[in-house]
Amino acid sequence: MSSGKGPLADAVSGAGQWFGFTGSDTTYVKRVIGLPGDHVQCCDAGGHLTVNGQALEEPYLYPGDVPSLQKFDVVVPESRLWLMGDHRSR
Repeated sequence: MSSGKGPLADAVSGAGQWFGFTGSDTTYVKRVIGLPGDHVQCCDAGGHLTVNGQALEEPYLYPGDVPSLQKFDVVVPESRLWLMGDHRSR
């Protein structure tokens, strides 16, 4: 999104937000999918995310979205959380 201050100012502002140096007016809401030590994987034969081998039912997904467009297989590190949004195609 443009601030109207010019391309260089927009680029610097965007970089500052990306690296967490500055804030943003955008609010992101995410769901906690995995806790430290959980094995989170996409996707099983039925197309579901799994957490510790159990398929995760996600009725909250935005209509038409799939659990993930990318395959992954991760154990959530200590002191971390695995978060995902409901509108995964965006």
